[in-house]
Amino acid sequence: MSETMVQLVEEVKHTNENVCALDEKIDSMDARVDVMERAPAEDVKKYKSVAVTAIISTISTALAIGLVSMIAQYIK
Repeated sequence: MSETMVQLVEEVKHTNENVCALDEKIDSMDARVDVMERAPAEDVKKYKSVAVTAIISTISTALAIGLVSMIAQYIK
């Protein structure tokens, strides 16, 4: 009977080690999934930033051209 108990304890120990190893793998997979879930949101932020920069550049260029045009007409 004690020999059977020793075998059971060894099997339980082995099972616990396997469960711990699986927990570590799951934790690393969770971290990778979190990164993958955040990626689209970060892309949207970049696109918004590019769009705002393009709009501001367009408006400032138009104002600069208008100012230069007014100065050129005033000098004539």
